[in-house]
Amino acid sequence: MNNLSGEVTFVGKNIGEVTIATSNADGSMRSLNDILADCRVAFSGLSESEKAANAEALVGKNAMSGFLALMNSSEKDINKLRGAIENCDGASESMAETMLTMKKGLKSKPMQVWQRISGSELRVSERKKKR
Repeated sequence: MNNLSGEVTFVGKNIGEVTIATSNADGSMRSLNDILADCRVAFSGLSESEKAANAEALVGKNAMSGFLALMNSSEKDINKLRGAIENCDGASESMAETMLTMKKGLKSKPMQVWQRISGSELRVSERKKKR
């Protein structure tokens, strides 16, 4: 989405050339919601092939399917997504905590296995010495 750092221009037979501002008059970045809403309005006037070409030009071939999904979503779906994003406080912190806990667990398991194996080796070698 680095291409959203400047003005975004879409071109189509029915809409001509539409430029969407990504920054406010004071130079601050417009909200992503506002930018995407303007993009969705512009995309509504494009043919399928024009949508694909404009999406690829803006976000690249790898991200265009996700971008097109956003552009073709209903207002209800967009609001649902926005709500999920805005109400995800603590989710990344919780995930990081889970990952850290698992990482510690993964580190300790090989150590436990190693301790069991090395302990077994000692017992085996001690038995051999006793014989």
